[in-house]
Amino acid sequence: MKKIGFILISVLLLCSGCSKVKQALGSDKDQQQSDSTEVTDENNTIAEQEFTKVSFCSVDSMYRISASYPTFDNSSLNDSILAYIDESFRGYREALAACKDAQKAFQQVGQASWESMKAEVDEVKNGWEVEEGEEFPDYLFNWEFDADISVETIQPRYITFADNGYQYQGGAHGIGWESGTTFDRQTGCRVGSEQLLKNTSGQAFQKLLRKKLTEYFDCEDDNLKDELFFDPDEQTIPNGNVYLSKDVLVMQYQSYEIAAYAMGRPSATFTFQEIKPFLTDLGLRLIGEK
Repeated sequence: MKKIGFILISVLLLCSGCSKVKQALGSDKDQQQSDSTEVTDENNTIAEQEFTKVSFCSVDSMYRISASYPTFDNSSLNDSILAYIDESFRGYREALAACKDAQKAFQQVGQASWESMKAEVDEVKNGWEVEEGEEFPDYLFNWEFDADISVETIQPRYITFADNGYQYQGGAHGIGWESGTTFDRQTGCRVGSEQLLKNTSGQAFQKLLRKKLTEYFDCEDDNLKDELFFDPDEQTIPNGNVYLSKDVLVMQYQSYEIAAYAMGRPSATFTFQEIKPFLTDLGLRLIGEK
């Protein structure tokens, strides 16, 4: 559904900047930049919006993060988006308020987070006991954190951000995540399932959701129960991960949320026409139906 290629390219670009300590620590003022993004509105006119892209990559490439946010005329929207970014990269809003430099603030947060992770790795590694005749399991300490918050889509009435990442802290495998968050461009408020949807516990919606999940798992309706952790007749929407993309509403589940890790991160995608009967007045306004 999403941009796997984009994520891979983002990781490569970040890693390529790690060859020099100076670049990794962001001492070069040129690292703060604005990218001009063209957006087509409903009248097929082109609007330009400037986005600030900030990033951090540790010297050892263990810790890689990046984020982007726009500067709208709507200060409430800007504040909401910054608060959202701060939830993933704790301390960024405070650092930005202190130094007034987007890239420098992000570097400070990234540096502190990387040092904390590295200290945790060293502590676990130093306390690891190896039995006589066994080899030290170095592979368990190749920890990794990679996260990116980027603009997923901009529409006349809403803007949606994508939060994608991967984390490995030892064990059999790491864990990735994929989520989206929509903001009302008029009020600046974040909107989720409770603001967008109604009657989701009703039979009509549950039937539609079940249909979408059978499409994802590529199975017959009678076999859906074999793919899920629980009775599909009691299926609920994802935990706080419902958002508007371009022309569709997406319900994105995370690994282990409703199915086994091997099944990936299931999703249910609804066209606006399909989901319209279950949208609130706000939801209808955002998609241009009210």
